[in-house]
Amino acid sequence: MKPQPDQPALALEFRVTVQGISPLICRHIRISNSSSLAVLHWVLQVGLAWQDQPSYQFSVHGFMIAESRDANTLDARVIKLMDLQLRVGEKLVYSYQNAKPWKLELRLMNFVNHNQGFIVNYGERYHHGERISTGFVESTVNYVLAKRFSKKQPMQWTITGAHDLLQVRTRVLNGDLETEFRKWYPLFPTSAGGIPEIAKLELPPEN
Repeated sequence: MKPQPDQPALALEFRVTVQGISPLICRHIRISNSSSLAVLHWVLQVGLAWQDQPSYQFSVHGFMIAESRDANTLDARVIKLMDLQLRVGEKLVYSYQNAKPWKLELRLMNFVNHNQGFIVNYGERYHHGERISTGFVESTVNYVLAKRFSKKQPMQWTITGAHDLLQVRTRVLNGDLETEFRKWYPLFPTSAGGIPEIAKLELPPEN
């Protein structure tokens, strides 16, 4: 496999599936075909809320690609996605060693021709210390929901109750909860501690 001459920039859409675990974990990523496989490694690590492990490799078309000086291994810092000349439906395998070996299957789903200028350069953002993934947020949400929907919890949520709570929480974060309340209760007190007019009325003296 040899580096290909410069080609027009093109975004590739991959379906990433973690192998050997249940339930299924998968992600869809879009990345420029001008990105090296080393950059793809960073995107996968951060996209799945993992650590940047240096011990990794890609296998595709019978080639091994990694950050290694091994004569039988191609350099992931040099080989770009465009060099692989993948077709839709073809796949490459990504594996790395952490506390246990992990293996991911990346299947090319589509070539993105439109709106390429809006596709984020994840490698560049990662190198500048900018956030490129919400994986840690998803993990937290999954943990909380799994815990609250468990029958072992004394305060188990229902689907309807969780939905209603989510509506309230989003309005709190957006700062418009008070506005929503005023649609139903015009005399709802202000956040500054105002008192509804009805609360200011004097009650008649008791006999």
